[in-house]
Amino acid sequence: MGKLRILLVSLYSIVSMQLSAQCLLEFSGIVLDADTRQRLSEATITIKELNLSAATTASGEFRLKGLCPGSYTVIISHI
Repeated sequence: MGKLRILLVSLYSIVSMQLSAQCLLEFSGIVLDADTRQRLSEATITIKELNLSAATTASGEFRLKGLCPGSYTVIISHI
């Protein structure tokens, strides 16, 4: 398996003061090949603690919604 790199990863919240207890965070980004810098389609991004996964699009983009604040282990795999 080659090396992978996440580019333009953003973790942000659209939480207002009244909704702060809800899980409204989003984790998104683009997965690139570390050597060629090409965007990788069909890579899998998994948040281990939540058993939540997403596949990258043809342009290497991914998005995971509905996250609560906290620390997570992110695993990225690609065939």
